[in-house]
Amino acid sequence: FRPILGRGLVTAMGQRWKHGRQMLKPAFHFDSLRRLLPVFTQAAQRLCVQWSKQPASSPVELGLTFRTVTLEVISEVAVGLDSSKASVLPVLFEAVLDELNQRVMKPWRAYMPLEAEHQRKLTALNNLVFEII
Repeated sequence: FRPILGRGLVTAMGQRWKHGRQMLKPAFHFDSLRRLLPVFTQAAQRLCVQWSKQPASSPVELGLTFRTVTLEVISEVAVGLDSSKASVLPVLFEAVLDELNQRVMKPWRAYMPLEAEHQRKLTALNNLVFEII
């Protein structure tokens, strides 16, 4: 997965992974999460507004929707982006994740012209994550 995800915390091992995990550990303490309740509530409210604008019979892709909301919250909490800019991380992550899923069955995609676009998005995603760290 390293060629697809790069050299971030997700693919880290050993001491590098342990260091990254130790950096994130305080953020997941119960008291820290309680302070984030307003961010969680605002994200749920934005989702309710978004859904209320759709026709009642229109289908909703829940997997993508909840991944997007989760990543928006992470963008606000971890990166410090305001809610209007928090949609950047999900867009980049979804593009990289989609390519990862495509390559499981089509590994030759790594050698196709679209690889440059994937690398651009992966670099942008990694740069965003490294800004956090």
